[in-house]
Amino acid sequence: MNLKKLTLTLIALGLVSPALASGFNISELRIEGEQHTSEATVHSLLPVKAGEAYTPQTGEDIIRSLYASGFYENVTLEQNGNMLIITVKERYRLSATSPSKAPKCCKPMPF
Repeated sequence: MNLKKLTLTLIALGLVSPALASGFNISELRIEGEQHTSEATVHSLLPVKAGEAYTPQTGEDIIRSLYASGFYENVTLEQNGNMLIITVKERYRLSATSPSKAPKCCKPMPF
């Protein structure tokens, strides 16, 4: 699949907005939606930093990198001026330290 076709596919799926397809210089990266992972963790997973150029390939790399981490079930990219907004939705994880927060079907059975 060539890059143009992939970009159009991502746009059609709503994973990348059409404005992002043209490219720009990233002045700021803003992370939204993280609850259990820190913003620093998200930044450490990104293949791009503020001040670098955004291209359709950069968008693909960001999405692949965040999905590959296994922390996120949904990643969207938006542009606001020269700011790149990355919105993540984390995967549900059972915490070993708080079984009381687990769904009822997954709580340990008393013996």
